[in-house]
Amino acid sequence: MKNFLIVVIVLVLASIAIYKNQSHGSKASEGKESYSNTVPVTEKAEIGFRAPTFTLDGLDGKKYSVKNLNQPLIINFWASWCGPCRAEAPEMTKLYTQYKDKIEVYGVNLTSQDDLNDVKAFVSAFNMKFPILLDKTDAVSKQYLVQAIPTTYFVNSKGLIVDKIVGLVAPNELRAKFKNLAEKQ
Repeated sequence: MKNFLIVVIVLVLASIAIYKNQSHGSKASEGKESYSNTVPVTEKAEIGFRAPTFTLDGLDGKKYSVKNLNQPLIINFWASWCGPCRAEAPEMTKLYTQYKDKIEVYGVNLTSQDDLNDVKAFVSAFNMKFPILLDKTDAVSKQYLVQAIPTTYFVNSKGLIVDKIVGLVAPNELRAKFKNLAEKQ
């Protein structure tokens, strides 16, 4: 009798777990289907969500914002002291030059952890022509959950994050991601 009661309790708990998992799974798939038809309202620094909005001062003195995009946007978080950022910079500059009519690039410098003179020297050394934004308080890097640099977000023209890279990737992979974003605008 005691064993029978234990088996019944285990079966009831297993049934509850299966039911909850199935209902949660169907809600998750419903949400994914909605991404293809509409852009979610929720801002979250994750693929499938609207890119969190922000406004930062640029190195050029202008203000830049992620809001009401007209074209795809790449947001690249970096610092001048970062070795992988230094390795990635030539390809990022080259791809910006190639795709600047189809994609905007924002280079978000972690200025609170960097020296402004070093930032200027880095930008000059790599001939970066895209806007360099200064995250002086780390507010935007925290908003985008940046834990390692470089971190790069790919945002389509509807404001939806469609891809993300953490760390250094091979130039051909970065090129493929730029091309993919440009073609799907």
